[in-house]
Amino acid sequence: LAYGEPIKPPVRIEYDVYSNTDKVRILGTMLCPKGMSKHRFWGQMYGNGYFLSLGWHNRFSNGVMRNEKEAIIDESGIRLAKDKWYHVIAQFIPPRCQLFVEGKKVLEYEDRDWIAGLNEVALYSYPIHRFDNLRIYQDGKQ
Repeated sequence: LAYGEPIKPPVRIEYDVYSNTDKVRILGTMLCPKGMSKHRFWGQMYGNGYFLSLGWHNRFSNGVMRNEKEAIIDESGIRLAKDKWYHVIAQFIPPRCQLFVEGKKVLEYEDRDWIAGLNEVALYSYPIHRFDNLRIYQDGKQ
């Protein structure tokens, strides 16, 4: 799910997500260059900006990816329970990316060499989850 209008940091994305399985593989929020949100994640990853993920395939770890590299991996991260709604907030405020679930900070990454030219936000989910109440804030405005 990608937002079609150009957007630039600082940006805050809030949404509610319903977990329909206890085997979450990927729930991610991404800030990337325009058009890169369509890039597939099972091939070469390059130029994808910042990707904040709850779960990553079979590892069930949470993490931050910077372009094609894993920047932070948190093996003890939050797991989403089945049949429950969660409130998620992702913030991209240079030089920092943050991810909150139910008000608890679960990921944070600081990049003193912030990637320029990022102007698209996207949500990824595998398997499919339900999203509701999606809000995008730029410069403190909705």
